[in-house]
Amino acid sequence: MKSLTFIRYNRKVNHNNILKTLENDIYFLMLSEFVRKGILRNIFFIYFSEVNYSKRHNGIDILFLKKAVDIAPEALNTHYLWVRGDKKEYLPLIRMGKWNKRFFYGASSYYIPYKTWGYDAVLLDENEHISIVQKEQENTLGLRLLKPANEQVFMKLDKVEKIYDICIFSTLHKNPGAFLKIYEAFPELNYVVIGRDNVPEIEHIKDNSNLKLTGFISHEKANKYLNQSKIGIILSLRDGAPRVIVESMSAGLPQIVNKRLSSGKSYINSSTGLFSGDDEILDKVEFLLMNYKKMSPEAYYKEHFSLEKATNKLSENLDKIDALPPKNKLYKLKLKLFNNTVISKLRGHVLKRY
Repeated sequence: MKSLTFIRYNRKVNHNNILKTLENDIYFLMLSEFVRKGILRNIFFIYFSEVNYSKRHNGIDILFLKKAVDIAPEALNTHYLWVRGDKKEYLPLIRMGKWNKRFFYGASSYYIPYKTWGYDAVLLDENEHISIVQKEQENTLGLRLLKPANEQVFMKLDKVEKIYDICIFSTLHKNPGAFLKIYEAFPELNYVVIGRDNVPEIEHIKDNSNLKLTGFISHEKANKYLNQSKIGIILSLRDGAPRVIVESMSAGLPQIVNKRLSSGKSYINSSTGLFSGDDEILDKVEFLLMNYKKMSPEAYYKEHFSLEKATNKLSENLDKIDALPPKNKLYKLKLKLFNNTVISKLRGHVLKRY
C-alpha cells in the first residue's frame, strides 16, 4: 500500500481547537476511510501551529508544526503529497520532500485559475473547470473532487416541526445586504442565522422576535436548526465550494445559491434548490417556500456526494495520477527557475505553486 502526506491549512491554527473538531473535517473523514479500506497506509495530516505536537487518530498521524523543518522525516518520503490551501510558507516544506506524486486543492484555483506549476494534478469542484486546466496547463491533470458532509452529524431527522421559514448557515457576514433585502421584503417570516452574527449591518434588527441568532454552535445543534427550517439561502458571492451546501443537502434542506458563486454549482438542481441573482432573489424565495416539499436534497446527496461516493472518486483520482508519466528533466529545470524567480518573490495568497 502507498502512503500520503496531507498539508491541511493555509494559516496557523490552535491545535486544541482542531483536535476538538477533527471528526467534522471532510478531508480527515475521507482519508480515514482510505485507512479503513486499506487503500493507503502511513497517512500524515499536517497543520502549521504555534506548537509542535503529534497525535495518532483513526490510523492517521496528525502533526502540528511550528516550522517546516520540524516535520518528521517519514512524512517527507510518502508516495503522495496533497496540498490543501495555497501558502508561500509551505514552499520550504515542499522543497524538502521526496514525494513521487503531488496534487493540489485550494479555493484560489477558482480566482487565479490553474497556474499549477509543480503539481501532477489539481483537484476541482466543477467539471467545467477541468477542461480549462487541460487547456491552460498541459503538464497538469484536472480532476473532480467530491466533498461530502459528516453524515454522522448532518442528516435528515424524522418528525421535526418546521419552525423557521429561512435559514442562513454561516454566510451572513459574506453578503449582509442581500439578507436585509430579503428580511425587509418578508417581515412576516421567521429566520434563523447559524454561525457568525456580529455583523454591523443587522444591529438594528438583532432583537426582533422573528430572528433567531444562534452564534457559533456545535454541528449537532446546527443540524437541528437545518431540520427545523423550510429553506436555506447561501449568501456567498465569491467563495470556493461552501461546505454548508453539502451539509444542508445531507440534512434535507433545499437551498437558494447565488449564481455568481465561483464553485458549488454542481450541487444545485431541480432536486436540491435554485440559483438566484440579487435582482431575482425575492421571487426565488417565494417560489422555493411554495415548492420546497417537492424537493429531495438528501436523496440527491446520498446518490451523488456521500462519503462513500467521495472516497471512491478520490481513489479513482489517485489511480489516474499514478498513471501519469514522470516529468522530464527540461520541465523540472523550468519549474526550478519558476520557483526561484517568480514564486519566491510573491506575497500574500497569490499564485504560489511549487
